[in-house]
Amino acid sequence: MKNQLKNKYFDAPKYIVVNDNDPDLNKIILSLPKPPPEKYIEGYGLPMEDQRFSRIPIPRRLVDLESEAISETKKELSTNKNNVITLLKIQKTFWRLLKERSKEYKVEINFIRKCWFHRLHGFWFFNRGVPTYITGWHFYYLNFYVMSTDNGENRPEYRDRDMREFIFAKYCHETTETFAKLDKDGFAIKEPDGTYKMTDLGRRVCFGKMQPKNRRSGNTNKGLSNGLEIVTRTIKTDGMGTQSYSCKNAKSHFDDKLMPAFEGLPMWLKPNTTSGRTSDELVFNVGKNDYTEPSLQTKSVYATTASEKFFDGLKMVYLLTDEAGKTEETNVAKRHDVNKNSCSLGNGRIIFSYMDYPSTVSETAEGAHAYRGLSNTSNFYQRIKSTGQTKSGLFRLFMRASDGLEGFIDSYGHSVEYEIKDYQKKEGFTQTAHDYLQGKFDALIHSGDSDSMRLYREEKKLFPLKYEHCWLGESGDLGFNMEKIDNRLAELRRDDETITGRLEWTNGFFSEVEFVPDSENGAFELLQRPDPSVSNKKDKGLHFSTFEGKDVEMYEPLVKGKYVLGADPFRFGNKQDERIGKEFNKNSRLSDGGIAVFRIFDKSIDGGRPQEEWITHQFVLSYRHRARNTDEYNDDVLKAAVYFGALVFPETNVPSTYEYFIRKNAGGYLLYDIDKFTGQYKKKPGIDSLERSKQDLFARLRDYIENHCNREGFASFLTECKTIRGMEQMRHFDRLTAHGMCLLGANSTYLDDIKKIGESSNNLEDYIDFYDV
Repeated sequence: MKNQLKNKYFDAPKYIVVNDNDPDLNKIILSLPKPPPEKYIEGYGLPMEDQRFSRIPIPRRLVDLESEAISETKKELSTNKNNVITLLKIQKTFWRLLKERSKEYKVEINFIRKCWFHRLHGFWFFNRGVPTYITGWHFYYLNFYVMSTDNGENRPEYRDRDMREFIFAKYCHETTETFAKLDKDGFAIKEPDGTYKMTDLGRRVCFGKMQPKNRRSGNTNKGLSNGLEIVTRTIKTDGMGTQSYSCKNAKSHFDDKLMPAFEGLPMWLKPNTTSGRTSDELVFNVGKNDYTEPSLQTKSVYATTASEKFFDGLKMVYLLTDEAGKTEETNVAKRHDVNKNSCSLGNGRIIFSYMDYPSTVSETAEGAHAYRGLSNTSNFYQRIKSTGQTKSGLFRLFMRASDGLEGFIDSYGHSVEYEIKDYQKKEGFTQTAHDYLQGKFDALIHSGDSDSMRLYREEKKLFPLKYEHCWLGESGDLGFNMEKIDNRLAELRRDDETITGRLEWTNGFFSEVEFVPDSENGAFELLQRPDPSVSNKKDKGLHFSTFEGKDVEMYEPLVKGKYVLGADPFRFGNKQDERIGKEFNKNSRLSDGGIAVFRIFDKSIDGGRPQEEWITHQFVLSYRHRARNTDEYNDDVLKAAVYFGALVFPETNVPSTYEYFIRKNAGGYLLYDIDKFTGQYKKKPGIDSLERSKQDLFARLRDYIENHCNREGFASFLTECKTIRGMEQMRHFDRLTAHGMCLLGANSTYLDDIKKIGESSNNLEDYIDFYDV
């Protein structure tokens, strides 16, 4: 019999995988415990098709005993109108009756012990022939948590997605390991065989789970269940806390979810309590007249404000920070810092609590940007060497909306996500969750009108298929071809030809410039060294000085039209810039400086060649760096211009760069565009307002990515293209902006005329006419 059954069953999986199949995330592989002997796994002996999760039925006699305890307590107190029936009095009666009848209730007492065992150690069951493990938190949730459901059962159903989520949460709650090898930026270093070596610090290294999510994923109920499970077996703490984007929402969770869940617990899982529910607390304690009765002396509370200081000074055992991505009233990052100290000792060294951060993201909420910043600092593979923790102390988890989408889950709890298995077809499935969601997105895209695009962005944010979809900005999807970017980034990860280094004057200021490789301290990324015919070649000519109000002799490139340099100077932003910057872990209104150099298409080199073989019409230098001061940044711009013989196209609304060039007698390197309406040179180089030109800038970036992404050599630039979610965030993407400035400069009328002159004539009179001498 056993051998026959064994042939029908499968081996237990050895691990689960989360954060998988996403171009922006590295998958996390977590080991599973070894299964017990098959005969101890629930469902053993059943045909494979009949094996699925079923809640453990509570013995009828335990249910009847609860009813008897309630009736007897009422009867005892009926003769004295001053006596009030309390939960504690009913509990005392229940446990007295069970103790008195312990011999005849052996089966029921063993059932209680079994439930407590699985609550603490997890549970194994056969699911369509596969030995399947769920954690104690998940066991508690499925068997004892009461919630409103569409099917009227008021209990959660088993979901394969939830199984993985609970296992990840258990790992976050218990792990003491970190990566043995980290690079200078804290990223884990692989061993030669592709694995990671771990080291055990002997103390917890994670506060909990950060989870940007899809709408109606059940995370609030799962979080409340986990908190209830922890707080109802933990002694002498300030308890479990629930905080949301508003007091009203936190109170709703407490009143409409947590209290019914507690009240629905069987008597033998409820801690002794006299006070029970107060206005904003659920207290697990006994009164002074019942001091002989044991109690946990703890409680569950909800935050009556979204303030970052609400839990300050408390010792919490569990914190559910719900919908932080929708928060309006407070700073998510500051609140997290305060809450971490409520969940640990020694400035985070000794962690004794668990924190849960599930949220969808509202594009208009102040907390949305800070929530993303918190998510960005929760990278499992980037740690602080001294603590073993991520920068936030949390581990990030993302579950696709198509994984576990309601209506696309079979009778075994498996997601019908990408394919329909034969037995799922028999259950009536004709479409996958991914095809369903993608079909809705495609239909809205096909419509193309403004209302459809608004709905498209909202749908993508509420039901994200990729991690990046969670963060669509106010301007929505910018139209960058993400598939091409992802493919090119994958190629660059295998074969990155850029060199990191510094540009240095070889013999003092305005001498020749050389590139010095420096992977540690260099801010420049170099893909292609400059054409020797223009590199460091300069001349002098008359150029207008804004300081002297007249033409003066200044340096200029000997040959113009080969390269153009885009400069995005660093500047101080406004309060909105600071708010958006928190999304990218910037705590200052000061931006970085961006520089990019673009090699303009050269017909003499690439004319007639296939586009994929071009060596011109591409970016050759990239830079993003916060210099110590403005002059240091501007000196970097000037060195790059001299090194490549490039004309510089800056944003003149921030005048420091072009004024620096004029002050240093290098005004001939500035690119003054020609006004297409007047035919005259503009009064300032570059563009006077990047804000007014950003539509054109992003349009040119989109076109470049669409047509030339396969040749792009800077992964850092493409990563910024992937990360930005709206034009309003541009000031925090200095590298991307500098690259866009290059494309604007390369399209200037002035450079077009230089090309035409070079192609049409060598007659001096053409140059005299052009330069208006």
